Amino acid sequence: MRYKNSLKQLGLFSFFTLVIVITSCKKNTDGIGQNLLPGSDEVYVLNNDTTPLMVSTYAEDAAAFKTDRSQYDNILIGNYNDETFGLVACKAFIQLDKSLPPALPTFFVVDSVVLNLAYSGYSYGNSLPMSMKVQWLSHTLNLEQSYTASSTQSVLPENLIISGYETLRPPSNSDSIAQLASTDVRFLLKPEVGEHLLREAQLSALGGGFFVDAFKGMAISTDSPDGKVIGINLENTNTKLTVYYREFDQVNQTLKDQQRYDFLISDNCEAFTQIIHKRENSELAELSISEPISGAESAYVQAGAGSYVEVDISELDWLNEHPDATINSATLILPFKTSDYYPVPNLTVWRKNSSGGFVQITSEIPAKTNLGYYSVNLTAFTQAWLEGELDYSTVYLRADFELLQSFDYSYVNRIGLNGPQHSSDKSQNMRLSVTYTID
Repeated sequence: MRYKNSLKQLGLFSFFTLVIVITSCKKNTDGIGQNLLPGSDEVYVLNNDTTPLMVSTYAEDAAAFKTDRSQYDNILIGNYNDETFGLVACKAFIQLDKSLPPALPTFFVVDSVVLNLAYSGYSYGNSLPMSMKVQWLSHTLNLEQSYTASSTQSVLPENLIISGYETLRPPSNSDSIAQLASTDVRFLLKPEVGEHLLREAQLSALGGGFFVDAFKGMAISTDSPDGKVIGINLENTNTKLTVYYREFDQVNQTLKDQQRYDFLISDNCEAFTQIIHKRENSELAELSISEPISGAESAYVQAGAGSYVEVDISELDWLNEHPDATINSATLILPFKTSDYYPVPNLTVWRKNSSGGFVQITSEIPAKTNLGYYSVNLTAFTQAWLEGELDYSTVYLRADFELLQSFDYSYVNRIGLNGPQHSSDKSQNMRLSVTYTID
């Protein structure tokens, strides 16, 4: 194996010169892993954090990640772009339901149509103005179907927003979650949108059709090359499409006082987010599902079915040359690069089982944002691999959502991790710190 001779020397060298604590006469009873210490009266406790790691960045398979109606509290719209990860484009597909059986007049005139979307409190990106689009879907969404980050729907070409009102100015990065959650996004739609909706709602109420099938739904997106991804809370009652209209009095040829009708989200409605990653002209331009890139100097994790990192600890097998060695702790230290973008707040760690499927082995690992690193406890994994209980010596670092299940919370944060060869200053590099005892 590569590094074998040097690692043999390293193991012997560490026995005498690395961080060594010799406890004589009796065992240590208050250290890390005290229950793993061998039963000798003389125990050598050693530490090593120089074993080489093999690291790669992989693109996630967006088709494996659901983004469906379980995430009503955070449907994503908008784009953001950065030179490292490239463009992230989020398009929302939503249905609206009629709220109450309408008692519509035979003749009416629509004054205005407002699509009001309540912020969830999530925003990420560069706060640049975006030109938005609202379009009809050409096919009905299916409540029985599983929609993923790669799912899409065909749309009709017309932008339903009134010309001149397409610009969305996202919140600034200084706005708090509470501030965002108390504000709304508003789009002024064409009056004919309201006429169509009211007629279909009336027809449905009279038993002549099913509103959700007739309406089909809408797509909300932007073609702007940069801006911000924002979260929309569809469960908030402020998220609705409101039609303001007046009854037309044919006898007197006048319009009566204005009335309103709200179309809301309900359990009869589907919604999901399509997330597209375009890495052209970015540092990750060569990354794809089939083509990982080396993480020796830098590795990259991005939520929203973006990218994940593989870390191979197989060079640690030099410890097997010490038959009396027992691992007390194995900690993967992951320093990350500072940037204007808030890091992935939590990582999860996965391994592969004997059939090659992914198995999660940690709960959420929070970023130590004030210190600039994540710290992952791999003690049980490392010991099990060294003892031959596991077929794979690799772990996988992902943003904190559940693979092949719904996101707990949809988001698109990103983080650049320092690789194991990032710097001559070892404290700035990814490394596995192993404390072990030799009886």
